[in-house]
Amino acid sequence: LLQKALQNLGEKGDPALRREIARLAARSFCLKDNVKAVVGKSTNGEGWEQAESIAKEQFFPEIKSLALIGKAEAASWQGRHHEFSQLWPELQKSVIEAGSPPLLEAQSLVPAVRTALGKGDWQETLILAQDLLEMSETLGYLRGVVIARTALAAVKYHSQDFKEAFTQIQRAITLGRSHQLVEFIWASCFLAERLLQFNQPQETKSILQEARAYVEKDPEIASTLYGAE
Repeated sequence: LLQKALQNLGEKGDPALRREIARLAARSFCLKDNVKAVVGKSTNGEGWEQAESIAKEQFFPEIKSLALIGKAEAASWQGRHHEFSQLWPELQKSVIEAGSPPLLEAQSLVPAVRTALGKGDWQETLILAQDLLEMSETLGYLRGVVIARTALAAVKYHSQDFKEAFTQIQRAITLGRSHQLVEFIWASCFLAERLLQFNQPQETKSILQEARAYVEKDPEIASTLYGAE
């Protein structure tokens, strides 16, 4: 619909209106792929390409940032660390060009946290997760809070601070569950793995059953979900 509106305006249409419709179209294209990346679904990246093309033509740096965040999310979900490393400098630059809006900064940290965790870089994970948690709580960015607390739980578990690890993961699960966030599954899988290590099969079963019920709403979500290592 937005593309059609843009075409109907033609070259002689109101420039301000054309620009706003172009912005909305680019954002729509971008979010189409970003939503898939967030839940671990595969995408051919066509939406990102269309968004970046409009962003370059019209100079919408915030749209370019959103597209790069989506690509980085996909790379982090699928463990493509080298690809993320290539995207990260460009992503940071695009956020600065967009004026460093706090929400974009927080969103850009999400794949960075996941990638550091996936690589087993505990110090980097700790630093990034703390930054993400602070920014996300200030902004009310709940997805960022759940991801940050899950990552912090992994760091604390690795350092054998089990009490703090379980405190963080329980807070992540409670928040994710209450707001129906897909990251609730990620946090639940992390907790289930650890409870099994502590020989608590009944608690593990209960948590996995709840997570499974969520996944069954959309089976594709489970395709690339992984527990924090």
